[in-house]
Amino acid sequence: MARSVLVALMLVGTVAMAHAADLAALRPSAAWLRTERLRGTLFHQPNIQPLSRPLIEPALPGAPAAEPVPVVLWGRHGLVVLVEGNGRLDASLARVERGPAFGRGLYAVFSPEGEQIAAGETTGARPTDIRLEGLRPGPYVLWLDSGPASSTVLEVTVRNRHWALDGALKQEYERSPMHYHFLRDLKLGGFNLAMVDVEGLSQSFITDEGLGEWTKLVRRWTDYGRDVGLRVMPAIDLGGTSYEIEAWEGLPPGLYIEEFPNMPVAPCPLRKEYWEAILLRRGREVAKLARDNPNIVGIGIDPEMYMAWSYGHYMLSGTCFCDHCLGGFLKQQGRDEAVLRERTTGKDRHDWLVAEGLEDKYNRYLADQMAEVAGWCRDELHAIAPDFMLCVYVLEAGNWFCEGLARGFSEPDLPVINFCESTYYSLGYDRAWLDATHERFRSWGANVLQGSALWDRHFPPTRPEFLAAHAYNCGANDEGWWYWPGDRLYQDWGATQAYLNRPAYAEDYWQACVWANREIAETLSTPDRTSPLDTAEVVPWRGMLKESGIEGPPEIARDQTEAPFEVCVVPPSRLYFAVPERAKEFTLYAQARGAENGGQVTVRDPSGATAGSVGGELDSWEAVKVSVTQPGVWSVEVAPTDGMPAKAVGLRIEGLAPLSSSTPEACLAEATKKPGLIGYWPLDEGKGTRAADRSGSPACEGVVSGAEWVPGRAGDALHFDGKTDEVAIATNWAYNNLTALSLSAWVKLDALPQPGNGATLVNKGPEALVQHFWWWIGYPPDYALILELGSEKHQWGSSADSGALQWELGRWYHVATTFTSDGASSRAAFYRDGELVGERTLDEPFHSGSYDFKLGTYGGGHLLNGALDEVKLWDRVLSAEEVREEYRRAGG
Repeated sequence: MARSVLVALMLVGTVAMAHAADLAALRPSAAWLRTERLRGTLFHQPNIQPLSRPLIEPALPGAPAAEPVPVVLWGRHGLVVLVEGNGRLDASLARVERGPAFGRGLYAVFSPEGEQIAAGETTGARPTDIRLEGLRPGPYVLWLDSGPASSTVLEVTVRNRHWALDGALKQEYERSPMHYHFLRDLKLGGFNLAMVDVEGLSQSFITDEGLGEWTKLVRRWTDYGRDVGLRVMPAIDLGGTSYEIEAWEGLPPGLYIEEFPNMPVAPCPLRKEYWEAILLRRGREVAKLARDNPNIVGIGIDPEMYMAWSYGHYMLSGTCFCDHCLGGFLKQQGRDEAVLRERTTGKDRHDWLVAEGLEDKYNRYLADQMAEVAGWCRDELHAIAPDFMLCVYVLEAGNWFCEGLARGFSEPDLPVINFCESTYYSLGYDRAWLDATHERFRSWGANVLQGSALWDRHFPPTRPEFLAAHAYNCGANDEGWWYWPGDRLYQDWGATQAYLNRPAYAEDYWQACVWANREIAETLSTPDRTSPLDTAEVVPWRGMLKESGIEGPPEIARDQTEAPFEVCVVPPSRLYFAVPERAKEFTLYAQARGAENGGQVTVRDPSGATAGSVGGELDSWEAVKVSVTQPGVWSVEVAPTDGMPAKAVGLRIEGLAPLSSSTPEACLAEATKKPGLIGYWPLDEGKGTRAADRSGSPACEGVVSGAEWVPGRAGDALHFDGKTDEVAIATNWAYNNLTALSLSAWVKLDALPQPGNGATLVNKGPEALVQHFWWWIGYPPDYALILELGSEKHQWGSSADSGALQWELGRWYHVATTFTSDGASSRAAFYRDGELVGERTLDEPFHSGSYDFKLGTYGGGHLLNGALDEVKLWDRVLSAEEVREEYRRAGG
């Protein structure tokens, strides 16, 4: 890391550039790197889940149709529109001139199966009509996106008889086919390259069939990039997933200085077989796609093998001293190869090289060999797509591995792109450091385009001189920039190091990025202009650099568990929502972001009486706790506060399914279960991707991903491979916030859980405030049956467990857990094969939270290696005799 990062200077980006990449010699396909510079982002979660069919019904089924009332919205929203017998979806959309707007509003319509059937935009106050005819009856989703910077205000009018703003499914929408629209936002926001970390797709590529499926998933993203005119570069790891580890099983291992007993070692990095298995097997498929899609510019690789530890392997790290590497060096030098027999550890061989004064020569040899292997990979890909580029993370680290990749992957007129991590640890735009880095790349004889990454954790949007100015200078006065992580731009993560006691939200990062990209484009077209972003300032806290002398982090203005709004309206507005019979209370939260913003929020019961209110600046979430006096259609009014501007007020509701409409007659409600057995997944389908719910209407069906159908304890069952398999079940209101419940299932383990990777049976939500509901078999040596939940006190979960249990592999066990909470303490009882095996009491209240269900996985981790059958959920506590009866019912 350059010493200049330790000096808090004002960094001015007006000096001459010292390029490493030869921008003047770029071939036509890469000329955009000279005329536009690299303006890219990397995002990590491209997996797409099917859009679950909403379980809805009219809140007032017998009410006459009402005249449509428009609602004015800010930000992204999903509207559920119920198409009835006439087969028509009828709505209109208009942009409202109010505050700083991006200039357009975007929309898309999705069928009940999640397929996009229409899309478009509106750019002015004149309404854009959205009229679709001949549709099959059912719930359709109208997705509204206010565009990059999330600042456009949209007025929407729905003329269908029943519709609702859907806040409950916002998280589901972000993983649905709507996620592809993120590429459109990036294009409109001034980015010219999206690097998509396709490892998040969790698709095996080892078999030809698996590789075909992997390629289809990549094609979906790259085709959408072509459709919206954005360049796309899929990115892969070199050992970050179980499939990658599996791909290089059996290859000759490397030999490193460090050794770990009983830990398999990653392959030798100079073996062509390794690069064939890890890079070329997938890279060739991407290159084939690039022949038909000019928006695919190449593939990115991340040499860091983050997850190798988790999969039981010692990571490829440092320098390899195996017979292949050291033996080849000895032959080149004409040295006696007896040392290979005499010294058998990596450390001994390293010490011998040092003693012989050969370490530097050895590293140069390795760099040359790595360049040959990389050049072979490049030629293999160029034989398919001659203009195919490669991007490598952290080339600036500068060891033999990086040097070899940089030399081998690049050509005189086609640079290798660097995803530079050194800059994202608060270095940013540092002219002296960049010049030194360019010089190092040139000294290697490599053609490297320096992409300086900025990490939002270290470059907040609080002031223009932070994120926006560093991005601008890296782009306009150097070779380009990456925003990382791009996931922030479509999903608000909660906590940020906001600096200066100012909170930062997703839209703030968008605004900074849009501004920087616009300024880069203007400066490149008019080189003599002065930009307001010319000056980039070192941020007050330089992150986790020990040398910085900063003892602690900056003041965090946002709590990590702060939830985003579900609906954001522009006052004056009134929304109606249904409160079902079983509801006892709910909490409405209101927030007005930004300066000169506020409002008065009032909740009214079905009679129109005030049930609670809050008002003022609302610069943080303010709560209105409401006791339910009567079920029916309630309302929330958002009005300006006297003497205070009202721009937009965000709302979210805890304790209800937040479906809301602008008239009570149009309002939809979630169809909910009758009390008792509220979830029953027998898993008897035997084929397909559907796991039916047999507990009664409405059916909360699961979507099977990867798991295989096998003979079960009763009928069929699902087998989970312990790698990526899962069943996703959309939640129903009846499952949420339960203070009494019972769970049962049959489970057969093929392998016992490993340290740090428990065997999940049922999961309902991540580790988050009051959302953590996790039923699983725990780590060795106890292998306990565990029920873990979250609360305000235990944000990361508090566990009740059965105590130590032994499990025989390959045998079916019936497991059950009952839970109840009285508002002060909680009690759980654990059963196996009909017998009580443990009871626990927790001295605090819990409930089941409001997230969707997953079977067999905890959101991508803690994966079950075995089979599940007959999964059941009740909203009450079963007696011990009832549990025994459940065990006996399947022949136990």
